[in-house]
Amino acid sequence: TVPDNFIGSISHKQLTGVALVSVDNDNDNTKINPPQKGIGIDIEQTFSRRKSIAKKVLTENELQDLGKIKGVTRDEEVLLRFSLKECVYKAMHPLICQWVGFQEAETKPHEDGSATVTLNLNSGAHEKFANVNAHWRRIDGEYFLTSAIVTLKENQVEL
Repeated sequence: TVPDNFIGSISHKQLTGVALVSVDNDNDNTKINPPQKGIGIDIEQTFSRRKSIAKKVLTENELQDLGKIKGVTRDEEVLLRFSLKECVYKAMHPLICQWVGFQEAETKPHEDGSATVTLNLNSGAHEKFANVNAHWRRIDGEYFLTSAIVTLKENQVEL
């Protein structure tokens, strides 16, 4: 549980762990005053010995868009987009408290470390969001570190 007036997210991969914490002075994270924003973080290795997860975690548009980031292989980009989706889901969950499938979100990482996120949640809950921002970077050539912040439009909290 995160203390009042804070929001946070954690992730780990083998012996490496990361955390993201932010002060949220706008609310106290109670049922009377639930959060207005969420943050998410994820860390993924840039390589995998497992069978490709591309068809499971990427939409058809994302599959066709692979291979356009300088210095990132197609296989690495699959893991990068997976990680971006994970951090966005972590940021959204405290706000909408529902399961989101991989086909309900599309991510497009850019060379500058930003990413475009397009949501099409079956429930329509994405209509409540004012902003969805995501970023990424490569760490030591071995990991992708991704982060996201999701904010609600005003008066979108369900009590």
